[in-house]
Amino acid sequence: MNQCILKTVPDCDVSEYTTEEDLLSGQKELDLVFLQVRSDDPNGMELAKKLKRMNGCLPIVLLADTNDYVYDAFNIQAFQYLLKPVKEQQLKAVLTRAEQYADRIEECRQARIVLKTKNTTYSVLKSEICYIESNLKKLLIHTGTECIEIYGSMKDMEQQLGDGFYRCHRGYLVGLSYVKSYSTDTITLTNGEELLLSKERYREFDLAYRSYLKIRQN
Repeated sequence: MNQCILKTVPDCDVSEYTTEEDLLSGQKELDLVFLQVRSDDPNGMELAKKLKRMNGCLPIVLLADTNDYVYDAFNIQAFQYLLKPVKEQQLKAVLTRAEQYADRIEECRQARIVLKTKNTTYSVLKSEICYIESNLKKLLIHTGTECIEIYGSMKDMEQQLGDGFYRCHRGYLVGLSYVKSYSTDTITLTNGEELLLSKERYREFDLAYRSYLKIRQN
């Protein structure tokens, strides 16, 4: 696989990790992860979930011997699910798509929104916003590291943020890249937090989220 990766993307930097500790303690910023999962060992999927909690946008390709983890792969938004032995053409296709995905993510990361409190002005990357919560006349902007409180309306915020966000409830606007799973009335984020999902909006949310995933995969 390493030879095929370097043949397809000669200027990339490939690192190998044999243990979870080595991977999680590594200093490199990862753009793509190939992770082996086995039906007789749940640790692989648990590691995938940890990586997603740390970075909801990280593309993870699961390498498996069977289809046992196909549904789990959907729940963690795996970038691809490949059965071993992996064919060279499959690997090349994944790498090509990963490069396109990285370009789109970089564009999103560079998109910022200005938030003003009484005493401070923040310039926040849209990609860092997990969700927005309405609290009377104020909005609570939840990022991965802080909560910024501003005056404003959900309607105005929806228009500013645009694609990649969905008004799942009158009190919540969620960043779709941080959605881990959802039911008819609840959305679970990659950090474990749960948001309310209006039952009357469930079908529309389901369609919007599936459309969002298709766009990411193309």
